[in-house]
Amino acid sequence: MLPSSGLRQAKAHFQLGARVALRDYRDDRILGILTVTSVYRPDKANEAQKVYKTSDIAHPAVHYLLKEAGDVYIGGKVQGIARPVHYDFVALRGACRVLGRRPPHRAALADARADVLRAPARRRSDTPAELRAFFTKLNWTKVVAFQTRNPMHRAHRELTVRAARQLGANVVIHPVVGMTKPGDIDHFTRVRVYKAIMQRYPSGMATLSLLPLAMRMGGPREALWHALIRKNHGITHFIVGRDHAGPGKMSDGKDPYGPYEAQELVAKYRDEIGIVMVPFNMVSYVPDLDEYIPADEVQPGQKTLDISGTELRRRLRTGAAIPEWFSYPEVVRILRESNPPRRQQGFTVFFTGLYRSGALAAIRGSVLASSARAGAHRPCAAGPAAPGPLQASRPSRARWCWRCSRRAAARCRCWTARPSARSSRPSWATRARTARPTSTAWPLSRRS
Repeated sequence: MLPSSGLRQAKAHFQLGARVALRDYRDDRILGILTVTSVYRPDKANEAQKVYKTSDIAHPAVHYLLKEAGDVYIGGKVQGIARPVHYDFVALRGACRVLGRRPPHRAALADARADVLRAPARRRSDTPAELRAFFTKLNWTKVVAFQTRNPMHRAHRELTVRAARQLGANVVIHPVVGMTKPGDIDHFTRVRVYKAIMQRYPSGMATLSLLPLAMRMGGPREALWHALIRKNHGITHFIVGRDHAGPGKMSDGKDPYGPYEAQELVAKYRDEIGIVMVPFNMVSYVPDLDEYIPADEVQPGQKTLDISGTELRRRLRTGAAIPEWFSYPEVVRILRESNPPRRQQGFTVFFTGLYRSGALAAIRGSVLASSARAGAHRPCAAGPAAPGPLQASRPSRARWCWRCSRRAAARCRCWTARPSARSSRPSWATRARTARPTSTAWPLSRRS
């Protein structure tokens, strides 16, 4: 897709038969060569209606198509030159590892087997052919894939384990790490969650592999596309959930797709594409049994517990407790690290100005005013200080932080020293005497 520069200008610039280099926008590396066979202006409204069944710009993909994509399309045969280079989670992108807990009495055998499997795995990049070869080497004849663009919790783990045991198959957690729906949790946090939860699977049952794919939120048609992608990767069963790849509510407050329309479409073309659709059956936590069971197996009057995605985001935002029956402690810790409560977040203010313009006075006033309103002072980012108001009326109990050059009511983890008798700022010799033994001492080139 090209910027709006006119069809005539585009045809003059990209003549039929011309070879165009396709570059990675991140580092300008050439990824492929496009031999131009067509240059045309599309009917975007018709494209949106036929592909996404809506022309409402509340749909993320429709908004991109109508508001951001170019007005002229060029098409042709693509010749691959190089693969995109990824610098995040290289081990997972370059190798598919079998993860999970192993029994103590089989630890030695599992370690030996893992060493054999990991050596060649480091040379793969999880292309469809290489992933199929990986399954063949492990003798995995039935593989069920679980796609997700959200963090996984205990319910997802129970769902995939139940599906694997019912089908006699192994599990591939195949998350999308490309562009997803606006407002979703970033893939860096999600992949750390996946790596943590993989340790909760039985030994040798599951594996984790990343799929560099951008979500279109196309509902049923995208679900069918996802099933074709998994078929190419050698996967035999594909879990399709309720409202798979749904974009959410549109401007009129309605969903563009039915809740089970994606499952019906994939099941309709099951024989043609050669992959079995596994419906995503909702599971609920039963406190009396202390386990998750399918929603259709819950007895009348039996108490169940659940936490919605909206409620989870609220608890992360406010710092409220997240029970262990919903998610594992290591997963909650990762989510809280990436989404701390608002009271634990900070902000940055940049001051600029000419010489003697009053910028320094504004800085001092802003720092003092914000500290007075907050009621607590954090001396530096190296370590949190004990909460408490500034002891302005009792300077004898104050301490100086020599990394941030501020005085706090409690001692922080930076180098500290008592104020000297002659000045509120100790001398260089005093700093050297009070420095920690394990850290580099302050220079003694200056004397007080």
